[in-house]
Amino acid sequence: TIFVDGNKRNTGAETLTMTNFNFVADKHNQSFVMAIENTYAHNIIVENSKMNGNGQDAYGITLRHVYDVTLKNVEAIDMLDVVYAPKGVEGFTAENVTITDSKNGFIFGHTATNLTFTDVTMEVETNGIYVRNNTGSTATFEGGFSFGFSTGPPGALPPHVLPLDAQDLL
Repeated sequence: TIFVDGNKRNTGAETLTMTNFNFVADKHNQSFVMAIENTYAHNIIVENSKMNGNGQDAYGITLRHVYDVTLKNVEAIDMLDVVYAPKGVEGFTAENVTITDSKNGFIFGHTATNLTFTDVTMEVETNGIYVRNNTGSTATFEGGFSFGFSTGPPGALPPHVLPLDAQDLL
């Protein structure tokens, strides 16, 4: 696990960029990248990387109280959640992300704002994108965006939840 500490600041010029990583889970409930809670990690970029849950119910990135996180050119397979963000995210971008054979894609809990998804392809079992709308969430969907689900009869879509204003876009 790569732990990210924001030094209790939500701004700063520093950037953590992880490029060409091949993450493979080797233990149950492992997170590949984890923002340490209440340190306000910011400017995190994961690009040109692969995430493989390897049958371990793994999390790609766990975010708590973070600012400006980007996933770009990322492939994820066999994940529990590619992004698990139960608390406070301000500024998140997923661009050219492919998720296959996974339980969930992007899970945002309490307060998520300024979310952007561009050219995202998902084959998931339960939730493609879940955004809990506690205090008002904003999301933008651009470019090629496709959902595929790995369960259910042909043509049937299992429940997926987008409880935010973007629901009208679907």
